[in-house]
Amino acid sequence: MHQKTHSSVPRSYKNPLFLINHTFAMLRDNLSRLVRRNWGASKKREKLESHLWIYVAWRNYVRPITNRNHTQTAAMVAGLCPRMLEVTDLLAVRMFETKRAQRRAAESR
Repeated sequence: MHQKTHSSVPRSYKNPLFLINHTFAMLRDNLSRLVRRNWGASKKREKLESHLWIYVAWRNYVRPITNRNHTQTAAMVAGLCPRMLEVTDLLAVRMFETKRAQRRAAESR
């Protein structure tokens, strides 16, 4: 269902657009490719997508869910992970194939 929200509605947590506005603000603040300081933005969609997935994994599995609760992550609360991961845990597995591996896979088909 589509719902219109007037621009004069206060931008507090009661605003129906709060969650999406807050999420986008966090993305702009935490993803260097989205920061508007210079022209150093993503030029390729694939690079931005890779960066975004790394951020999503960090946000849900490494970063504590709140500043007051330093012992749980969003993934722990959702029951997806039994413990907080370290950055080294997150980066231990290669998530994206290199171009060389992609070419080999395409040639073998």
